[in-house]
Amino acid sequence: MSLALIQVRVFNASYEELSPTTLANAIKLVAVQGRAEVIEADEEQLMLTAKGEPFLIPKVIRMLEMLRVPFVYSDEYFSKHGVLKRDKHTCGYCGKAATTHDHILPKSRGGLDTWENSISACLKCNQKKADRTPEEANMPILYAPDKWVPQRIYFRSDKPRRRKKTK
Repeated sequence: MSLALIQVRVFNASYEELSPTTLANAIKLVAVQGRAEVIEADEEQLMLTAKGEPFLIPKVIRMLEMLRVPFVYSDEYFSKHGVLKRDKHTCGYCGKAATTHDHILPKSRGGLDTWENSISACLKCNQKKADRTPEEANMPILYAPDKWVPQRIYFRSDKPRRRKKTK
């Protein structure tokens, strides 16, 4: 059994879940550093410590002190998949199942890849509208694109990012 391959769930002191860690790191946190306690252990498997004492293999540990977790909220990156998900895969021109997205103001006319300038569309409507605005193509939009923009939540790392080498 490799200690690096087994994952252990980790909870903060307030019981909010943190990212999992390896079994080796969990044992270090519990037995060596005393910074965590075992909440759930595998009753069927025992390890022997260096002193020869039995030690239950932890499945879930809880930190004894609160760890500050820096969350960052930001707008989700624009994507075709995100537009389809936002519009529930419904074509904004005919109401049928959508398989792609369409720029309301075409990119060739200065339209941008933004959430407000895109709407889900079926292939037939997307080809019919082509490189025109909905008014020019006589294709009214059934619903306005939501102003709602999906949010991303991620951990902020205080580590400096490596810069790519330039030639």
